[in-house]
This record gives sequence, structure tokens and C-alpha cells, in this order.
Amino acid sequence: MAKRKHCINLKAGEALEVGAALVLLEKKSGSVARLVVIVDESVQVRNPEQLRSSHLSPPQVKPHE
Repeated sequence: MAKRKHCINLKAGEALEVGAALVLLEKKSGSVARLVVIVDESVQVRNPEQLRSSHLSPPQVKPHE
């Protein structure tokens, strides 16, 4: 399956809808952002620490055109 990269700028309090998921940028401080991810209970959400411990690399994506 081909993947594309989307670059989206959000301000604190704004949300992004990805499929059936809602991602809210709750706050940002320096280089850290707090995201609230609202999804159905059946959807798995893994944080960066969980991805590192599973030895998964980030997906390869095509640049947004």
C-alpha cells in the first residue's frame, strides 16, 4: 500500500480528523506537543516509546505533492 506524507500546521485547540480518528493539539511547549487522540476502542494507538521498544521503524512515505 502506498503512503503519502501530509504536513499540517495546527494551533493549540485545533483538531485534525484522520479517517475515524480525531487528533487534538491540546498544548505545545518548546519542542513538545500534547496530542489527544480520540478513536474507537478497537483502534490500537502506540506512543513513540512503544514503537521504539517494538523495534519498528517509521513508515516510508512519499512526499506530499
